Parts: sequence; C-alpha cells; structure tokens
Amino acid sequence: MVTTRMRVFLVALVGVLVLPLSVILFPAAARAGDTEQQIHDIDAQLGDAITSATFIQAGSVDDFLTQFQAQYPPLAQAVKQAASGYQGVAASATGQLKTYADQLAQATNDMSSQLDGMAAAISAQSSDQLQSSFTGFQGAVHQYLSAAGAYNTYIKANPSIDHPLLTVYLALFIASLVLTAGALAFWLMAKAPPGDLAADRIKALRLRIVLVSLFPVAGSGITYFWYRHALTSGGHYVVLYGPVALGFIAFLAWIGRYRTTVARLRAQPPALAGGPQFQYPAPPGQYPAPPGQYPAPPPPSAPSGYGFNPYSGRSEGPGGGPSNPEGR
Repeated sequence: MVTTRMRVFLVALVGVLVLPLSVILFPAAARAGDTEQQIHDIDAQLGDAITSATFIQAGSVDDFLTQFQAQYPPLAQAVKQAASGYQGVAASATGQLKTYADQLAQATNDMSSQLDGMAAAISAQSSDQLQSSFTGFQGAVHQYLSAAGAYNTYIKANPSIDHPLLTVYLALFIASLVLTAGALAFWLMAKAPPGDLAADRIKALRLRIVLVSLFPVAGSGITYFWYRHALTSGGHYVVLYGPVALGFIAFLAWIGRYRTTVARLRAQPPALAGGPQFQYPAPPGQYPAPPGQYPAPPPPSAPSGYGFNPYSGRSEGPGGGPSNPEGR
C-alpha cells in the first residue's frame, strides 16, 4: 500500500531528477548586458592599449620619440577601433545611454586625431605642433576618463536601465515565491482528524501542490542570481526555461486535480459514526444481520418422519405417536 509519506518521497525524488534534466534539455544561454557589455569590452581593450603607451611618461625627448615610433601603430589602431565601437553602440542605444556612448565616441575620436597630429609633427620635425598635439592627446584622455566615470556612476545608480531582463527575472522570482507561500499556507490550513480519510486525502493533495510550486522558484531563482553574477563578472548565463515552464504547467494541473478530487469527495454521502452500517435486507455475504432489523431465521427442523418432542422427552413417530408399542 502506497502511503502519503511514500508519495511525498516519490514526488521529491522526481523533482531532484527533473531539475538537472530540465537544465540540460531546456537551457538558453545569453550574454549578460548587451549594451553595457559592449562598452565594457571596448573600454577594456582601449585601457590596455593606453597602458602600454609608455611614451606618455617618457623622461626625455629621445625616449619619447623612440617609444612613440614603436607604439604609435598599435595604439592608433586600438583608438580608432574604440571610436568605431562607441559609435556603433551610440547608434543602437537610446536615452541616457546614447548620450554617454556619444561622449565616449567623441573622446576617442579626439584621441585618434591628436595621435595622428603627433605623428605628423614628428615627420615634419615641428616641436610646437608636437607639443600642441601631445597636450591635446592628454586632454582627450582626461575627457574620456571623465565620461567613463560618469557612465559608471549612472549604471550603478540605475542597474535596471541597461538590463531590463533583471527586472523581468526578479519579478518572475518574486511571483514564484508568492505562489509557493500561498500553496504552503493553503496546506497548513488543512485539517485532517485521525481516521478521516477524505480530509487526509485533501491534505496530501495540497502538499503535492506545494512541492510542485518549488520548481518555478528554483528555476527563476537560479536564473535571476546567475544573471546578476554575469552582470558584474561578465560572461554568459543560463535561463532555466524548463523548470519554470514545466513547474507552472504542473502546478495548474495539480490545482485542477485537487478541485476534481474535492468535488468528488464532497458528492459522496458522509459516513455515519460507529463504523459500517448494515442495510435491510443485508447484502449477500453479510448475514446474519444485526438483531432488530428483521426477524431471525427459524431454527432448523427435524428430519421428516422422526423427531424429538421436548415436552414428552421421548421420540415420536411420523404421526406424533410413540415410535414402538412400548413407547420407548
């Protein structure tokens, strides 16, 4: 006989097996923060290129000229790529994000122009032009750093602006928690007196609804926190469509089954106290019936022809007379 505890264990076991299976069968990998991630990648590449430009802090003119000639080609290419990347981001962004992308694109364009000016000044051997271009390059770098700092402050203060999915995953996670909390309260309110099989059945169904509601909570919770981690550290995250979708479908299915079962139990006549009741006439296989419901069957009669008269104390013949002439 399958008990309620065994059913609960089987449901929990299926949950443990289905959750990782759903992760495998229904994954949806995505990159966290498209716009911010693009800006982050462009800034990282440009930062590495500027850090490698040691000519900026050269101690002498000769060192400056030597280092600049070696470092100018890769630095100029990195700055141009950054400017092109920021322009692409600005073209697809909207609102305040577009404003910051435009500022970053303008600063990198200025850096590229000043680098080309320094290269031209060195070719022309014009110290005045070189000094002017170098000063302009430093100003463009400071302009870029200022725009990047303002952008970072804005993103930290408004994390959902660039990440609308963060709000979606959080809302889904909260909705799943509310659903589970309601199912748990619904189960705790169930009363199952000892011996009441119908109430015990109803409470077991409510517990199954609670267990099924944990699937959307697990799927949406893992997705939300994984996405938040991907926003800060970069990389990809996985949307667990399987546990969420299957969990909600199973939850609705168990709600329907619960309502059907409760309606069927309420349609049955209530059992009377005192155990099983007999009917009149009693069904086959339940004889003898309880005393007082109908007359008891007569006692078995003696065989035809001979019998014993309890009033005479002797045997009688077929007509009620003595069985032999002597009366014995």
